[in-house]
Amino acid sequence: LTDKFSEFLRSENLENCVACAQVFPPTKGGAEKMAKDMQVPFLGKIPLDTKVAMAAENGESILEKGPGAAYNAYKEIVTVVAKSLGEEAQFD
Repeated sequence: LTDKFSEFLRSENLENCVACAQVFPPTKGGAEKMAKDMQVPFLGKIPLDTKVAMAAENGESILEKGPGAAYNAYKEIVTVVAKSLGEEAQFD
């Protein structure tokens, strides 16, 4: 996206309107099948999101960047992992 278009989406409160496309379609079952074959839990899918790259470039956590597709996916995965450890996920 261009900066101008990204700015427009933010100004119209549309930045969370996300389309989903499978960039890397699983040819043999993907990560879910691999986890099942290895008898380990499948934690979830993380969509491609520019906020992840921006957070990484700034040395920040995606959880500090706020709502978005990847933010929600990471929160779900953190919650699952915390629960499996008998803990409760806390997000500030």
